[in-house]
Amino acid sequence: MRFQVMHEDCDKPVAAAIEAYRERDDKSNGSLEAVAYVCLGHVHAAREKWFGESLMPYAVEDNGRIFRCGSITDFRDQQPA
Repeated sequence: MRFQVMHEDCDKPVAAAIEAYRERDDKSNGSLEAVAYVCLGHVHAAREKWFGESLMPYAVEDNGRIFRCGSITDFRDQQPA
């Protein structure tokens, strides 16, 4: 698991968690690969980031209690146990 930041210049409160899923061939629910926590002004940028990485974005309301705008939790580096 990696923790990253999309950008450094936003201090607005987090309003959404943009989850990124890898689609499966059988059209069932894919696997959660990463999440970007963003303010309303950065929702589009987060969605475009995931589309650019061939992931399907899904927006979930978030009250930002833990993360700052632009924080990313990336599960793709996680090794199976």
